[in-house]
Amino acid sequence: MNTIIFFSISSGQDFQYENTLLTSLKEQFSSAAFFDFDNYSDTILYGYFSKILEENKKEHKNTLVIIQALDNTSKGVIPFCETLLRSKEHLSVSLIGEHAIVEKMLTTLKSFIKVNNPYDQDLFAFIQSSSSNESASK
Repeated sequence: MNTIIFFSISSGQDFQYENTLLTSLKEQFSSAAFFDFDNYSDTILYGYFSKILEENKKEHKNTLVIIQALDNTSKGVIPFCETLLRSKEHLSVSLIGEHAIVEKMLTTLKSFIKVNNPYDQDLFAFIQSSSSNESASK
């Protein structure tokens, strides 16, 4: 696995610069390149995100996307999901928490899981599985 995209969905009122889950993931999967942003990020960051997906798709690399839903807002979510769907055959997506729009748009992906607890062993097993799938495809 080369790339993990971490996308946080929040109301904007509870914004935190430090994300303990993201820090934990970076420690546990230190060989992965992380790109993190949220639904309030500038369009330039969305452009980088789109470019990462395009490059990985060209190189037939799997991209792991972790979506942390802290709020059920729709701001920035639909364009994010639409961008993901354009690269769907090279994605593994995990939704942490509840988000109706994300679920509706992304449950058609063959590699999609939903967990309620960010420290659920299913999430870490999914990440490990995505990593081993990437290694096996090389």
